Amino acid sequence: MIAMLVGWLLHRANAAPPRIGREAFYAMKDRLVARYGYLIGTDYQHILKPCWDGPCERCGGTGVWTEFYVELDRWQIARWIFHRPMRRLIRICGGPKAVTIEGYIHHAGYGALSVECALLLAILFDRPLFWTLLRSPSTVEWPGWPLHTLQQLLRSVRQAWNTYGPAECWKCGTTFIRFWAISPSSCICGHCHFVRSFLASIRPEVDDIPF
Repeated sequence: MIAMLVGWLLHRANAAPPRIGREAFYAMKDRLVARYGYLIGTDYQHILKPCWDGPCERCGGTGVWTEFYVELDRWQIARWIFHRPMRRLIRICGGPKAVTIEGYIHHAGYGALSVECALLLAILFDRPLFWTLLRSPSTVEWPGWPLHTLQQLLRSVRQAWNTYGPAECWKCGTTFIRFWAISPSSCICGHCHFVRSFLASIRPEVDDIPF
């Protein structure tokens, strides 16, 4: 039952790994795969990156920027398959016939559910990663998932704090709350703003200055 739940969550979280904390996420993935899964085989992935500049000195005129193979251990948790990269190879025994995965692996898109599953796994198995992910920005729209909604709310609070929170007046050096200032977008306290406005109001017009 636990393996089924972990496999379900990990499959969806792994479809869109977080940008911030990605190394810690993959480390957690390796621990979960080793704990709840079992090794079922080996795959060989072929990666070929073309040179977009055409024949040139960078690619030696071949049109290929880089080409390599990746040896992947294939693990299974419940009914879900996961891969763990083991080593990068220049060539493999058996040549192209031994390749089982051509190009990069493409995952199904789960949107905000991937974020929610990553947060759930992290809060269960890696608390430092959970706090990292919770404080990370997310561009996915709010779908109503609890942890993802909490992540978005914290993001909004941080943005509001950065915009309307404490700031140091660049005129007098005092600390003030921008939310209560005349112009929250500026870094001038209310006192200095009033003084500047008052002086501007009593300053004589250029035409009134005698010659």
